[in-house]
Amino acid sequence: MFNLSDIAVGTPTKVMSGLPPKGNWFRVHPEYCFPNAKVLYVPGNTAGWYLLGNKLGDCAGNYLANLHLGIDVYGQLWILVATQANPDNEAAMEQGKTTWMRRLAVNGTVYEDSQEMSSKNPDWPAKIDFNALLNAAFPEEKFIDDPNHRLLKPRKNIENSSGTLEGSNVNISLF
Repeated sequence: MFNLSDIAVGTPTKVMSGLPPKGNWFRVHPEYCFPNAKVLYVPGNTAGWYLLGNKLGDCAGNYLANLHLGIDVYGQLWILVATQANPDNEAAMEQGKTTWMRRLAVNGTVYEDSQEMSSKNPDWPAKIDFNALLNAAFPEEKFIDDPNHRLLKPRKNIENSSGTLEGSNVNISLF
């Protein structure tokens, strides 16, 4: 059994955002979810998920996502990013509330569950400070609230003469 009592007491030192690496088993807390969050995946040197402030509106490359509390088999806490553009993500989160799940594809579109591991349930504490966990997963440097933020500027699209979009966000990988 996992001992997760530390997340009820204080802010953990490290909470990951996204999804565990391909092949790693994870579970989803049955209650804690932040729906309809605006997120942005940035590849390269600053790779990772960023949480966008509400005042930004829509910007190039952002996604609506549901953010779920999860844990992997190694005891690492996650704020699981289930983008709404891919319905398989949210279906896996729902199934992950009752059984262990893992991604079989890098892009997160193929999941499988494990009935063999169903007896190894996380020992979730009665009270969890979900806001503290969100803040740990998306610290100040992973929160964008300024439309002129350095990570948003290169992502702006320009429509070319054929009516298609050009820009660095056109081929963003979801995971």
